[in-house]
Amino acid sequence: MKAFLWGAALSLVFVCALGCSSGGASSKTDPAPPVQDTSITVTTSLQRGVAPLSVFFDVTGSPRFADGSYVNATCLWDFGEAPADADVKYPTGNGFVAAHVFRKPGTYTVKLRVFDAATGSTPISKEVVIQIDPFVPDPAIPQSGTYCISTSGDDANPGTQDRPFKTVAKAMTRLNKAPLKNHVQLLFKAGETFPVTSTVLFDEVSGYVLIGRYGDPTAPNPVWQSSMPEDFVLRVNQGTGWRITNLHVRGTSRDWKKVGNNEIVSAGIFLNGDGNLWDRVETENVGQGALGVGGHDNTQSECWVHNFNGGGWSSGSDGAAYIGNTEEDNGGMNPQHGLRIQSGSRIYLADNRFHDNGHNFDNVTVRGDTDRVVLWRNSIHGLLSIIPQNRNGSPKEFQHGVLVDSNQFLAQDHANTALALELMGQDITVRNNRFLDYNRAVLVAGGALSGPAARINLLHNTIMGGSTPATSREYLDVAYFDASCSGIRVLNNLFVDNTVEGIAPWWEAWKGYKYHTFCQGSGKALAESDHNRIFGRALDKNTGLDFLFPQSSRTGDPATGTLEGWRLDTGFDQHTVVADPQLLSLDPANADFGKPGDRNLRSGQAVPVFVDARGNPRDAKTPTVGALELP
Repeated sequence: MKAFLWGAALSLVFVCALGCSSGGASSKTDPAPPVQDTSITVTTSLQRGVAPLSVFFDVTGSPRFADGSYVNATCLWDFGEAPADADVKYPTGNGFVAAHVFRKPGTYTVKLRVFDAATGSTPISKEVVIQIDPFVPDPAIPQSGTYCISTSGDDANPGTQDRPFKTVAKAMTRLNKAPLKNHVQLLFKAGETFPVTSTVLFDEVSGYVLIGRYGDPTAPNPVWQSSMPEDFVLRVNQGTGWRITNLHVRGTSRDWKKVGNNEIVSAGIFLNGDGNLWDRVETENVGQGALGVGGHDNTQSECWVHNFNGGGWSSGSDGAAYIGNTEEDNGGMNPQHGLRIQSGSRIYLADNRFHDNGHNFDNVTVRGDTDRVVLWRNSIHGLLSIIPQNRNGSPKEFQHGVLVDSNQFLAQDHANTALALELMGQDITVRNNRFLDYNRAVLVAGGALSGPAARINLLHNTIMGGSTPATSREYLDVAYFDASCSGIRVLNNLFVDNTVEGIAPWWEAWKGYKYHTFCQGSGKALAESDHNRIFGRALDKNTGLDFLFPQSSRTGDPATGTLEGWRLDTGFDQHTVVADPQLLSLDPANADFGKPGDRNLRSGQAVPVFVDARGNPRDAKTPTVGALELP
């Protein structure tokens, strides 16, 4: 795969933001539409379905990207939602794969604009029409219809809003088992709590199945309260087309319990199958599998998972979207990953918040044999790892075609401050990210069986340290590179440490890690490094961990652990500058977080990065170094 293709002389111009439709209907025609280009094709999981519906979009099969260069393209999506609809939190997307939940019936014109090194000032434009239908009972399907459930009802009732069912168990009798299909809505009354005393279990149920709410729109979501010390509240071993919306699932405990020779733990919801959706579901007080999934084209959106033990989500097949969720307070006994994507392709993780997860495991892990992955605009406490299984890997496990764009990595209030981003794969672009208070921002390493990392781009990232006077960090590194790695490009990054104890070398071997054979000063892993800005409060010491760069292997002079020595030894960073960027804020809650005040940072090299971490256009010729573009 030849993923990194761009020339030295580029004309990169960003064209205005995307248009969108009004009233949830088709978008208006742009006054001056961009040129239509047949080199881009958009593949969708569906183009029509019943609300709410999650749809996947993918451009990686385009003739234009046959060489794998989609990892460096900028793909901006407008999902055609009404601009004034306050209920729509995420009307846009970014990435070569994307997904969106359409909650209301209507006709949506989804607009895509693609920028890459060859587009110049005119992006490639595509449009896709998505039709979302309302739910209408189907007389050809047994038991099709809408059924209501209330604690004041009676299971002998017909399940209407005036005469609702009473229990979860009765509601589930309205579902047809295979081979029959389903077209049914099960609505629980808002503000009420429904006991679940045994697992709601189905082996195979397919069709349209919606579990949601009815009643007072200001009342909280209905609660399914489990009294089981183990197993899932709801488990569907094979389900297709389920929508679980506006529900609150509460377990008995997030901690494991010893019963005889066995360890047991409560769990949340598990759905194995295709085209399933969790939307605005709250899960709390559960152990493993707060919300679990396996299959194709499954989505979790705007859910709140808290007070849980681990395994927030898992997928092992083609198509997984995780959009706008909040995970927090992950701990207890034997804590596991907050979010685990276990192999697969077409994975889209966007606008999520993974915070306050007090454990030493990877907070978010994308592992196994994985490709075509987009992580965009997430906020993460702890470590994101893109690795083979358990880091050792196998010949069948490989990560490639990954975009890590516009995320915030925050070491604050987390047990693991050693490392933010671990990469063990190939064809990966890391751009527009902000890192705060880690010992090291990025580790690029090879797997013992999966092979060396290659063709990694680190572009326009901001790495910061020293947000508080007291810090647990011993040093701050931009990146570690295994000597087996190759084709790594480090361009237009901003690296600043405001602490006084000094900073570690620009490139350094991780001596405590298995893959430590990095040849300092030789730059063997690097293909290109330049136009970076570096600053540390303790650089004047030039001793020990205060070396900015490795000591020169050419001269052997210990005084050449400097930018000048690095240039002499490798030829890299001829335009890199050591100077204070005058950051306006190190507070993630501040609008100026990571924003430089020094306008001399508008000195970067033209690379195919067309927008910054906030979606603002990049300067075509001399973009601002770091994650944020100066006006």
